[in-house]
Amino acid sequence: MDPGDAPSDPTDGNRTAPPSTTRRRALLGAASLSTAALAGCTGLTEQLPVVGSGGDGSGDRALGTLATAVMGNPDADVTIRVWEDFACPHCREFTMDTLPKLRKQYIDPGEVRYEHHDIPFLGDSSWTAANAGRAVHEQNSDAFWDYSKRLYENQDSLGVDLYASVANEMGLNAEEVRNAAENRTYDDTLEADKQAAIDRGIEATPGILVNDTRVKTPSMRSIQIAIEVARGPRTATGPIGTNSTE
Repeated sequence: MDPGDAPSDPTDGNRTAPPSTTRRRALLGAASLSTAALAGCTGLTEQLPVVGSGGDGSGDRALGTLATAVMGNPDADVTIRVWEDFACPHCREFTMDTLPKLRKQYIDPGEVRYEHHDIPFLGDSSWTAANAGRAVHEQNSDAFWDYSKRLYENQDSLGVDLYASVANEMGLNAEEVRNAAENRTYDDTLEADKQAAIDRGIEATPGILVNDTRVKTPSMRSIQIAIEVARGPRTATGPIGTNSTE
């Protein structure tokens, strides 16, 4: 068993599994069938050596010295952690298409805690954009989400001029954002965030954990299934994905 993935069914032989266990097994099987392969920007593990193999992250390097960008209920039983690279087209697709659905169904109603983490590895703009985002979050944590969306909307134009311009349009301190990007102010924190992803077995972006379960495809369906499994049998009242879309 890969420690970063969902646990296997504990039953053996011909013993009948309890209904909750059977449902969990069915959900995980559905998740594996939803896509055949890992989708996302790859090549991450070529950048840094794998130090760990997933799991709960105990003993891993700290996730940086700055506060994590968080949405939703900070005390929710289910936490979705997403590692992204602002230069990754798959991360752009996730943020523009899947994240709004997650917000509507789970985050805004307070059913989950959602965390953004950085994993810059595609090039210089990956690092400068992440530094700009960190600077914005330091200024106004609520503004970070709109700012990150705007960076993805302008992914083909990533650069210090864009970072400052968007910050200015949002009423933020554009000069601080520009300086953070140019000077790579938060690189140590970004390195820690990046290494934490690799420690957890993430090999492509966007990299997603639902609690301690690694979601291998960034689809709405796969995340829904992981959320249902994390919640346990108390949510076994109907089919997964009711009133939701891929």
